[in-house]
Amino acid sequence: ILYLQALSAELLRRKRTGLDPKWVMCPAGGIDKIQSFVSLFAGNSLDVIALSDYTKKDKTKLENLRKSEVIKDGGVLSIADFVTQEEADIEDLFDPQLFCQIVNGTYELKVDPAKLKAADENTERQAKAAEAYFNVLPEPTPLYSHFTPASWLLMHPETLAGAAEPVVKTLERAETLFKALNGLIAK
Repeated sequence: ILYLQALSAELLRRKRTGLDPKWVMCPAGGIDKIQSFVSLFAGNSLDVIALSDYTKKDKTKLENLRKSEVIKDGGVLSIADFVTQEEADIEDLFDPQLFCQIVNGTYELKVDPAKLKAADENTERQAKAAEAYFNVLPEPTPLYSHFTPASWLLMHPETLAGAAEPVVKTLERAETLFKALNGLIAK
């Protein structure tokens, strides 16, 4: 949610498409919990969609959620729908250089995309690579947290300013996502 808020704020600042304020973002706790979460709102005439990270092991779960009709047709999306890799987390909306800049700012490190890739060559997901990288750092380096870099980004919005290629690519992916989400709002 924090990453989406930061990306939307920067796009709106640039007079581009951010997340429509009609949407209220609520964490459901993962793809396994979405159906139960949505059922809490059944009968309230709420327009609910789901945006989820995606791994190969989630394929069946995502398809079952789509078929369940708990969420309206077209309302189950994954981050992988908006990037060029098969598996993806919210962090994968970010260009690798920009993601490393955020991690470096958060933890006062000097990591680059090559170091993250080398930490776990079996994943294309940046967050998983970051976790692997942090696992080999000497103590007292903290463990990688999905929340901490997102929180740091909200406190450092200037990170998304400017016209550097990593920022531009990241904002383009985010804007594509927001246009898709906004297109699902009931008219």
